[in-house]
Amino acid sequence: MSICISFINLRFRWLLFCLVLAAAPFAAHARFTVEEKDRVQTIKKAIPLSVNILITWHPSNEGSPSELNRNRTISLGAGFIWDRRGHIVTNHHVIDFEGLGGSIDVWAVSSDGRECKTDIIGSEPRFDLAVLQCDTFSGNKQAFSNRLTLPKHLHLGQTVFAIGSPLGYETTITTGVVSGIERYLPGDVMRYIQTDTTIQPGNSGGPLLDSRGYLVGMNTFISVAPNEDGGTLGAGFGMALPSDMIAKTTSEIIQYGRSQTPTLGVGSITERHFRLLSSNDNLPEGAVVGSVAPGSPADEAGLQGVTGWLSVRLGEVIVGINNQPIRYFDDLAYEISRLSIGDQIVLQVLRDGTIFDVNVTL
Repeated sequence: MSICISFINLRFRWLLFCLVLAAAPFAAHARFTVEEKDRVQTIKKAIPLSVNILITWHPSNEGSPSELNRNRTISLGAGFIWDRRGHIVTNHHVIDFEGLGGSIDVWAVSSDGRECKTDIIGSEPRFDLAVLQCDTFSGNKQAFSNRLTLPKHLHLGQTVFAIGSPLGYETTITTGVVSGIERYLPGDVMRYIQTDTTIQPGNSGGPLLDSRGYLVGMNTFISVAPNEDGGTLGAGFGMALPSDMIAKTTSEIIQYGRSQTPTLGVGSITERHFRLLSSNDNLPEGAVVGSVAPGSPADEAGLQGVTGWLSVRLGEVIVGINNQPIRYFDDLAYEISRLSIGDQIVLQVLRDGTIFDVNVTL
């Protein structure tokens, strides 16, 4: 009887061992939550569309032999494949070494080891965007030009991922959330996407993606605040060029070799005019037209700037563009930068206490 029971126990243990062994792969897979599984799959699909950007410098023949023999790899950044023709988008500052002398080569290197020397198609320093091209990366049907998440569809707290080569660590993934939308810096025409995703030197030019793997923006710089000791306060926030401006500027550079951003032809008021008008409480909210360039679209539309020297007369104030409110001159510059040459717009203009529409062709 005891032998029979032992035999049954042995068979039971063997069956239990087989069941555990068969379930092992499922147990290992169960370590991932559904959210983690989706995230891993998203990143796996995005990594082949991301590249590392290497800059090699060829110095001129001038200088000592020690200068000529130094390491010529001078920069490391990131980029991403834009379309099926092998166009690559990165930051202008990643490839900008104009004052260095000699010449540079811009190399794109993928995570699977493919590399090529790219052609520089063009760049737009104002938006810190450059377009490269390399046949090695052509033919990709999943390129980012067809997978964009526009700023108007973003939400605060939305999860985002950054891909780049921070501090030289290639194909590094960092994650965070959208912590601000349409952020701007004084004097900068652009409106950026702010994220708490960790951004370091080497992330510049890399993609910022949402949880679907769609392009939200291009990681461009870190915004930090100085402290009293000359250092910085905290790690700062990452700022990304938004996808709609990437799409517009990239397509223009590919087609024309440069950005086709139009100009309205108005200038802001001088500091002196600002002080005089502010002291008399004559400065309403909006883009105060300080000057109008002769022959410009604004001039042809009849816009008028500030006049007078001792006795200053307020000209016109642009308070809206296509019924989009304008609070500051930078707002006007940003809205114009999103348009194209030949576009027709309607400005809402304040003149002598009355708001009226002005049609302008850029």
